Amino acid sequence: MSIVTLRLPEVKYCQENRPEKRPYCDGETFQHWGGVVKRVSDPHLGEVWVYRYRCCRCRRTFRHYPVGIDRARQTARMRALAAIGWILGMSYRCGSWYLSPLGIGLSRMYPGRIIPPKE
Repeated sequence: MSIVTLRLPEVKYCQENRPEKRPYCDGETFQHWGGVVKRVSDPHLGEVWVYRYRCCRCRRTFRHYPVGIDRARQTARMRALAAIGWILGMSYRCGSWYLSPLGIGLSRMYPGRIIPPKE
C-alpha cells in the first residue's frame, strides 16, 4: 500500500526580517510605517501581524506580509486544504463540511466568503 504525504504551505505569525526591495521601484531604504493585526482564516492561526513600510526613494507605502499570507483573508495553507477537497471531487457543500471541524466556515453559496463561527 502506498502512502501519500502532502506538504501544506508554511504560514508564519509575523515577518522576521525587513523587506530587501520594494515591489514597485528599486528603493532599498525603508522606514517602518506602522503595523496592524490582521484576522485570517486558518486552522492554526487566528490573526497575524502585517507591517507597513515607506520607501525613502519614492515615498510610497507598502505592506510586508508574513510567509503564507497575502491580501486575501484565507492563508495559503487554508487554500491548499480547500483545493485538496476539490481535487478529491468534493462539492462546495462537502468542502464546507470538511473544513468546519477545523474551525473554518466557508460559504457554499459564495465561494471565498467566511462564515463567522456560531457561539
